[in-house]
Amino acid sequence: MRRRLGSGLLAALLLFGPLAATRLAQPMAAIAASSPDPPGWTLTWSDEFDGPAGAPPDSSKWNHETGGSGWGNGQLEYDTSSTSNAALDGQGHLIITSRYENPGGYQCWYGNCVITSARLDTSDHFSQAYGRFEIRAKIPRGLGMWPSFWIVGTDILQVGWPQAGELDVMENDGRQPELNYGSLHGPVLPSGGHLYLSATYGLPPGQAFADAYHTYTLDWSPTALTWYVDGNPYETRTIADVPNGYWVFNHPFVIVLETAVGGNWPGSPDPTTVFPQQMLVDYVRAYQANRIALLRINAASADSRGGTAVQLCTDVGVGQDVGFINAGAWLKYTGVNFGSGATSVHARVASGAPAGQAGTVQLRVDSQTGPVIGSLQVSSTGGWQSWQTIGATVNAPSGVRDLYITFTSGQSGYFTNLAWLTFGPQPPGAVTGVTASSSGPGQATLTWTAPTDDGGSPIVGYIIYSWPEVSSGLLFTSNPSSMVIGGLTSGTYYTFIVAPINAVGWGPWSLMTAWVLVT
Repeated sequence: MRRRLGSGLLAALLLFGPLAATRLAQPMAAIAASSPDPPGWTLTWSDEFDGPAGAPPDSSKWNHETGGSGWGNGQLEYDTSSTSNAALDGQGHLIITSRYENPGGYQCWYGNCVITSARLDTSDHFSQAYGRFEIRAKIPRGLGMWPSFWIVGTDILQVGWPQAGELDVMENDGRQPELNYGSLHGPVLPSGGHLYLSATYGLPPGQAFADAYHTYTLDWSPTALTWYVDGNPYETRTIADVPNGYWVFNHPFVIVLETAVGGNWPGSPDPTTVFPQQMLVDYVRAYQANRIALLRINAASADSRGGTAVQLCTDVGVGQDVGFINAGAWLKYTGVNFGSGATSVHARVASGAPAGQAGTVQLRVDSQTGPVIGSLQVSSTGGWQSWQTIGATVNAPSGVRDLYITFTSGQSGYFTNLAWLTFGPQPPGAVTGVTASSSGPGQATLTWTAPTDDGGSPIVGYIIYSWPEVSSGLLFTSNPSSMVIGGLTSGTYYTFIVAPINAVGWGPWSLMTAWVLVT
């Protein structure tokens, strides 16, 4: 429900006085945290809040956002950097405390502030595109309380909200203590508009999220988002849910953690709301999905990139590609598992650059200037969405390493788009130059040019399909470039297509069809 650009109205200032400010919300005992490495994921960032009681949040991980502007939502609190509002408890928790007080004479958008709280973010410390974002927390309770854990695009200061994108993982309205909201905020078009999609996860009747610790999770891939509470999925959004395909969830986001009080959505506290109120946070963690080099790595899933942009892709099953690539651009993929190593790589590319070699895709490990383990040569494919698979040999290391892709070119301007890449043997590419000629009574000679890409595994033979069918219609030869086919009917036209085979499987059928009138 969070809206960054709304105008706030003060519904009811807290005139009920300090009488409700004397009861302290008691924290629950800590429950052991779950494993930091769930199957299929690699931990990339976390805060377990281990430290002495009274210590502030780790300044190498968190920034304090301070002020009483209302944050575009008409919120009542003044967010401070004081340990009175955000501090460790010495038992592995961060406690964000909302207090009915104004010890510093703070001024809010409505005048003299009446409540203090805290708002933290990871800007300049941590950001990530895609992966799993998770918090385990026990939230506050009461009318007007608005705890939340969300992520927002790193470019918010440049493009504004909602153009930067926002994903709310944990968000609770104090009027609905049994519901957690998972929400998506984005633009309808690049020029503006607000797209809001949301769903709720509800506890059984009589229960409230403030009663106990719960785990709130968002899984984010280049084309889909799934929300969970305590491991239970309750909402999925995909690129198909976004009007006009304007999907802005394709670049790094930072984490925001706060307890707001009052505002346009939850309304104001009333005398039934007990202060101080506390949110106890057991941990905040971010993961990346494990990447297997022998499986497809979507180019748009890069953890970080430079000199590129993510865009919609017309290739079947891809969703998004990385485009607008020129010399000097780069991509980084954290934690790629190469297994025992690989000797081949394949990539799906499209290029509308002028004919001839357009540029080189260099594969490196460990850093942008790390050793080159292989290079792919990109030529024009006839268009920026005309996709082709190209291959090359590589000397990929074993084990888990960071993969970097760098781009070089002898020409200025964009030279390629990249959809995906994969290491290890693949089916071979297509043969070319298929021709057929009559070579005697009831006989034809078929010739072709072997594919330039053997898929990283030697081609063991070729399958030929004839129409009308000869025998079963499928013929096999181990000859690398020709086959004499007998047993044909004189005076009949025959057509032939050819496909190569390696140890992995068949390559595609030849695009060219050879035909001949048999004598």
